[in-house]
Amino acid sequence: MSEKGLSPVVATVLIIAITVAAVALVGYWYPNIIKQQTEDTSEYIESSTNCLYASIDSHDATIYNSTKRLVFDVDNTGEKTLTITQNIILYTNGTKETHSENVTLSPADISRFNYSISSTDISRIRTLTNCEKIFDEISSSSISIL
Repeated sequence: MSEKGLSPVVATVLIIAITVAAVALVGYWYPNIIKQQTEDTSEYIESSTNCLYASIDSHDATIYNSTKRLVFDVDNTGEKTLTITQNIILYTNGTKETHSENVTLSPADISRFNYSISSTDISRIRTLTNCEKIFDEISSSSISIL
């Protein structure tokens, strides 16, 4: 009787070889994944804690109708130094003007912004910082027109 197939010894050697190869691949791949996850988590925690106790207050917005100028102040009311990255003027017709900034405010610092505007029909002014969740808005009801 002639049976064809692998002998039990050869089959066992193949199973062991495949298992060793799989362990080697996982052993190479897994530490890189863990390292990347650890770095990502560390960056997230660092950025989150850098923004703890940070806050701003935008206020005293005035539109000078005769010159079409908008002036407003931004205070750093928190305990961390922040950078104002953008001021966005949103108009009632849905358009907006984005002003890129790089103004650093230490705690208790105030900065005044002065822009030429295309229209006095402003719905709100949004101020963004280097901390994604730290921003402020001034609504149209808080904007004086002179």
